[in-house]
Amino acid sequence: MPSLFDDDAIDATPTLAWPLFFALYPDAETVECLERLFEDLRKRFGLNGSAVQNFHMTLFQPGPQSRLMRDEVAAALEAGDRLRAAPFEVLLDEVATLPNTRPKPPIVLRARNGLPAWLHFQQRLGRAAVEAGAVRTMPRYAPHLTLAYDKHRLGPIEVEPIRWTVRSFALVRSHAGEGVHEPLRQWDLHNAGGEL
Repeated sequence: MPSLFDDDAIDATPTLAWPLFFALYPDAETVECLERLFEDLRKRFGLNGSAVQNFHMTLFQPGPQSRLMRDEVAAALEAGDRLRAAPFEVLLDEVATLPNTRPKPPIVLRARNGLPAWLHFQQRLGRAAVEAGAVRTMPRYAPHLTLAYDKHRLGPIEVEPIRWTVRSFALVRSHAGEGVHEPLRQWDLHNAGGEL
């Protein structure tokens, strides 16, 4: 696999998609809860698909995703370095299929009453990304966690709340179609973190 910063590899494959995104990953205990939830849904509704390999919540994607260049990656890393924030809680309590034209659309877990802390964090990271030049405008991305892709359409269905405390965020490169998330950098959140 070529290095992310291998200029020859980048220049030789101008159409290679290397999706890059900021994400939140649940802790191991929460992953177990998510797996149990999916198994329950699979049995109740006859789902044919399998759970996704990397449970996460995407915050947003910086830069163009069709051709990843060194300066765009550097700007995204700078945005992460700029942010100082405290840990916050995520609570998800509703399952639904997102409207999609795919044969197997995503089944997601989301919050019925919204996620103000998540949105506040996304806005702060988005502001840092604008200042670093990683994005041109403030990102808008609805909070959700994908459980699976399946032909069955579900929901919205209220479920037992799944919650965890977010203590870090990451900039990740996704190897499309391979189910691999390659973390480029992770940042811890600290209680002493102040507003930008």
